[in-house]
Amino acid sequence: MTKAVDTRAIDVVRAERLRGGMSPLRRRLLRALQEPCSAAGLAVKLGESRQRVNYHVRELEKGGLVELVEERPRRGCV
Repeated sequence: MTKAVDTRAIDVVRAERLRGGMSPLRRRLLRALQEPCSAAGLAVKLGESRQRVNYHVRELEKGGLVELVEERPRRGCV
């Protein structure tokens, strides 16, 4: 006999734990990423260095909180 588990409650608990352990910059990045944007664009919007934003975006990507949606060539590079 298996017991039914409401996964929505588990997701809420996970989200609360993530939010509590997340740096203020990462929370700002997630809010700003409601619309797709590059790390350079986010840096300008948030007044942070491009390198710092890029690091935190990559960490959010590793954690499955953001995903790459498009790569754009710029000056012959991607």
